[in-house]
Amino acid sequence: MRNETKFKLQMMALVGSVAALAGCNTTQSANTASEGRLSWTKELEQQVESVPQVAAGDRSPLATPTVSPFPSMGWPVGAPRNLSNPIAAGGLKSGSGSTADASRKASDSTGGDRGSTVVVNVNGGASREPSAAEVEGDAEGAVVSRLETLYSGKFDREADRNLEQFGYDIFRDMVGSAHSKGPVPGNYVLGPGDEVVISLSGGVEAYYKIAIDREGYLTVPEFGPVPLAGKTYDSIYDSLMDFFEDRRRGFELTVSLGRLRDIQVSVIGRVGSPGIVEVSALATPLVALAEAGGAKKNGTLRNIVMSRTVNGVVENKPVDLYDYLRGTEERSNFDLLLDGDTIYVPAIGPTVGIAGYVQQPGIYELGLDSLTIEQAVHLAGGLTAFSFTPLARLERTIDGRGRQKIDFELNEEGLQREMGNGELLMIEAVDDARQPVVRIEGEVARPGEFQHRPGMKLSELVESADGLTVNAYLPQVIVSRQLGSPSAVETVPDRASHLQTRRVLVVDLAKALVGDPQHDLSLMPLDLVTVRSYHAAQQRPEVEIIGSVNRPGKYELTAGMRVSDLVAIARNPSSDVYYDQAELIRKVFDETVRRLDVERFRFNLKQALDPNNAYSDSKNPVLSNGDRLVIRSLQQAQVRVRIDGEVQFPGEYIFPAGAKITDLISAAGGVLDEADM
Repeated sequence: MRNETKFKLQMMALVGSVAALAGCNTTQSANTASEGRLSWTKELEQQVESVPQVAAGDRSPLATPTVSPFPSMGWPVGAPRNLSNPIAAGGLKSGSGSTADASRKASDSTGGDRGSTVVVNVNGGASREPSAAEVEGDAEGAVVSRLETLYSGKFDREADRNLEQFGYDIFRDMVGSAHSKGPVPGNYVLGPGDEVVISLSGGVEAYYKIAIDREGYLTVPEFGPVPLAGKTYDSIYDSLMDFFEDRRRGFELTVSLGRLRDIQVSVIGRVGSPGIVEVSALATPLVALAEAGGAKKNGTLRNIVMSRTVNGVVENKPVDLYDYLRGTEERSNFDLLLDGDTIYVPAIGPTVGIAGYVQQPGIYELGLDSLTIEQAVHLAGGLTAFSFTPLARLERTIDGRGRQKIDFELNEEGLQREMGNGELLMIEAVDDARQPVVRIEGEVARPGEFQHRPGMKLSELVESADGLTVNAYLPQVIVSRQLGSPSAVETVPDRASHLQTRRVLVVDLAKALVGDPQHDLSLMPLDLVTVRSYHAAQQRPEVEIIGSVNRPGKYELTAGMRVSDLVAIARNPSSDVYYDQAELIRKVFDETVRRLDVERFRFNLKQALDPNNAYSDSKNPVLSNGDRLVIRSLQQAQVRVRIDGEVQFPGEYIFPAGAKITDLISAAGGVLDEADM
């Protein structure tokens, strides 16, 4: 309270001092009182003056000038940006949010303009898009393939180092599957337990399904035993044909195999469940590994050993699963297992990592001690159409002390580089921003990015965008330019300036489309042209109607709109409208006080709505921006009341003005016997 009193006293003293300096006396006070304000306020008024011109010439720059890199590079880096958005929202208080939040709010406040939002990353880093190596799910849960991600354009340019070891997931899909399905190969060796299906027709009609016994014989009823164990599938037809011809004549023979026997093999080494597994006699080493839980990730896939004893001699045969996993070998080309075979999975051998934009990035085991970059890329399925070939990176360990990164080009020389154990090859993606483009957005038929051509004009870009929409505001089209001739931006008035190429140009598109060289600009790469709508460029003229209409509210003022038009748009008068008189409130400029004021005009609403007066300026006036139309309502001489309790018919009733309680009770059927009067 003490501070407020002190402030008031200081203001009174200040007013008194100013009045004394102005020569204020009793006569002057009387004059100013008649004028409605103090005379010293006139003397404090400032006249309109010209703003001092800022020189745009050369000044000593405080920072490195920003010059256009396009003439030297040919491929400008970046994308078109909107330079016309506010940097921060007006009235933003300190501590209310981050700079990014303020910029976002400011850009959101420019509603109606379909310009792009500029996001400035203070730390210089870019927000990371999902890597092309990541497999995502869409809104419906469907798996998005790597190829779909690449073509969508939403991928990170850098190579993703999160790699998986190649090939080990193959065993998950094979566990528990029936491996005896499919045709039996001709080199299949029959043994005890195999079932042979024999069909005789012609002179002898017979059908047999018999298994080979432990001694290796197939005993055919009425014919006797025949030795088949140890014979191949291709040879048993001749053996059986000789067997039956010795006993019968004039028949036809058909031979096939039924259920095949199971065999036992040993799987040892770095597998999920080492031990003896039982598999079909048609099984290959791949099947046996799957039944044993598959090779562990510390086990090899390229140097697996299959051991077999033949005539007392142990024979070892290497098995390279990469031939099958990479599609160069069919599963049927593997040797079939025999009962008693042993599968040994040693430790994994030398490996290399291939990351980034190859067909199948991952960690691969080497068949040899080293390979070339070309062989490594081939191992990963080759490059993609999105691979960045001018630069690749090889990461290797040097002298056991640290990792060294070597940059090279994927040309003929670079592809012949050697790559050894523990090395990582990283191939990045192309950058779609490194191209000379211009962008147009807003009120055009086909907004988007277009290829920049030397000498390209603004009118040509509009034509490439298939023309303008009907809402395009032509007098002010914004061109956000990042590259071009550098010009001075004064940083300290009259002392120093900063040279930069960024600028915002405002042109008249109507003049540009007819070839006016002052407005039909020659575009630069990364230019962003924003064609705003009429309503986004300037305030929308509107009128308001209130009162007794079916849909009161604010409406857009269109050319030639009259009172009758606005009433019709507001869905016509309601039933209680007062036709004799309506009121129009209009903003006017008061020359005496130099401000906007309002005036009220009354007119006959019935005459305004008469079709004969549709174009009468006196009876059906034309509306102006900001007009408010007041439609009056008739006073309704009625009351709405409710009665409850001990009456015959409780509820709501409507009576004319002046009705009494007795009228209400009578309308409700009178009181009941239990009523407390």
